Amino acid sequence: MKDDKHKRAKQRKHSGGKPKLKPNYNPKADLEALLEKVISCYDEPDDKGNAPSLRTVAMRVADQYGVEDEQYCGISPAKIRKLLITADVYDGGETYEAVSSLHRKGYTEAQISQKLGMKKSTVNSNLPYSKVVYKADLTGGERSVGADRKVRWRKRHSEDLSEESSALEDGIVLKNN
Repeated sequence: MKDDKHKRAKQRKHSGGKPKLKPNYNPKADLEALLEKVISCYDEPDDKGNAPSLRTVAMRVADQYGVEDEQYCGISPAKIRKLLITADVYDGGETYEAVSSLHRKGYTEAQISQKLGMKKSTVNSNLPYSKVVYKADLTGGERSVGADRKVRWRKRHSEDLSEESSALEDGIVLKNN
């Protein structure tokens, strides 16, 4: 009798909790598609035959997505550099070489920052992405569940914030009860 119960438990499939909100969401595929475009734009020399600047690469990528200005699609030159570092094709300067060398040796961002006397944000900008790229939905993929949640929050609170700012302009103080 104990064996029958054990067999039934083995046959049962566990769903693992709540169903996923976006079961087809694949951030790795979105990142790979974005990296392909960035690398192809980076490998293409400029008019003079030199390696293109990060701004030029950003403008080329934005152009491939049909966007007039790279700022509107969230692909800044800093993000282009970080994507190229993630793809391991960036040919950077002294800062990048020093940071990546220490990172390969196992140093943390804080340790690298302290050792090189740099801000942590500078160190982070010279390291590869370790999580999902924000605004990678440009590749035709979906935004993450977290990004959707932030959009909904901003939409919901934008009305509250605009009410508060207009009330402040009128000299009215709003209190939350």
